[in-house]
Amino acid sequence: MTREISKKESTEAILDNGAFAALVDYVNKGDISPQDASVFLGAIFKYYLAKVREAQSEVRRIEMALQRVAHICESGMVPKPWQAADPRVLQLAHELTTLDGWVTSLNETNLTMIGIGNPQRGKEKPYELAKSMEALWAKRRSELHLGLHAPDLFKLA
Repeated sequence: MTREISKKESTEAILDNGAFAALVDYVNKGDISPQDASVFLGAIFKYYLAKVREAQSEVRRIEMALQRVAHICESGMVPKPWQAADPRVLQLAHELTTLDGWVTSLNETNLTMIGIGNPQRGKEKPYELAKSMEALWAKRRSELHLGLHAPDLFKLA
């Protein structure tokens, strides 16, 4: 026997267990019919598509910010009279802040997509990244190597 599931209840189930697991659980308990589950599954994919479109927009903005950063760097490579407050440094700081904002926005979109499918993973990933970056900076410091790459420090899956 199916029953009416409130938006509050379904949202809590998604936030606790993930959209797909919640859907399977509702069908297995007989709370919703397979036909309703199919409609709901379509809605989940529609939600993901909206998030993908959001991410694509953020990637375009990241690409534009990177182009501006590259332009500033190319300009900065040309020797000019020394200034403690070189306007190119200020421009670089501004554009890096813009870039960081869009990368953060993309990261939030990514974590939201992960979290809708697997809430635990969506919650753990930012902490893993923070720990990995801390370890990378420590390794760069110990080896005095600013550009050191250490992908082994990052959990990629």
